[in-house]
Amino acid sequence: MNYTGKPKVITVHRNRCIGCGYCLSVENNFWVISPNDGKITIREFISTNEQTLKVTVPIEILDSVIDSCENCPESVFKL
Repeated sequence: MNYTGKPKVITVHRNRCIGCGYCLSVENNFWVISPNDGKITIREFISTNEQTLKVTVPIEILDSVIDSCENCPESVFKL
């Protein structure tokens, strides 16, 4: 899919994350696992304790980030 315009925002419900790493295996340049709690996050929020994040996804990598979110077994991401 080709997206145009501004970067998109994805809501990440970290409280649902089980740390399986599926999203990270598909898109490892955007997602990271927090060393604090083993849940998914992005580098910008690596030290956060927040359980719900609004992350901005650059348009250039939006397709791969969406692919990484779609098969999450715990529905962590709201697109």
